[in-house]
Amino acid sequence: MARFEFTRPQLVLLIPGLVLLAGIALWFANNISAPKDTAAGDLPTKIQLHALQMTESLPRYPEVGDLDLQETLDGEPFVVNFFASWCKGCKEEHPNLLAFHEANRSTILGLAYNDRAEAAAAYLDEHASPYLAVSIDQGSVNAENFGVMGLPETYIVLSDGTLFHRTVGPLTGERLTVFQDKWSQAKSLN
Repeated sequence: MARFEFTRPQLVLLIPGLVLLAGIALWFANNISAPKDTAAGDLPTKIQLHALQMTESLPRYPEVGDLDLQETLDGEPFVVNFFASWCKGCKEEHPNLLAFHEANRSTILGLAYNDRAEAAAAYLDEHASPYLAVSIDQGSVNAENFGVMGLPETYIVLSDGTLFHRTVGPLTGERLTVFQDKWSQAKSLN
């Protein structure tokens, strides 16, 4: 049986390569984790409600910028959902958003992120809209305002603009249950 031996130049390349590979694997193990719901204490204290007015219209749909938020929300909490026509997780959660809207008659504002207005409108034409108003997040102003990390993301906002709960990922399974519990808590605060 032939025995393989490393030459000195091979070892000089192999050992640092293995150390580098182990370091990269360790970094990923410590820094990458599944998305989690964010506790209220981890959220920015307030969002800039005026940023919700800085959106781009979506053909055939009421625009977030057209709402008088103080009058429309009337002291109630509301939901902001970031979605896109190209987002697989958004399609997974969409029936649950429709059911949530139907069951609660809640105020859900939709912000299409990194999407074309025509594509977002066609998506809602095909799947129905759970939103009181929906717009394109022009220049990602609201994505920055809310601290969006990926799609979909859904936020519960108290009537004074305080962020109460954030869900990263589709509202399905356990995330949906937690979201509904947090919604009940937010309603009881007002």
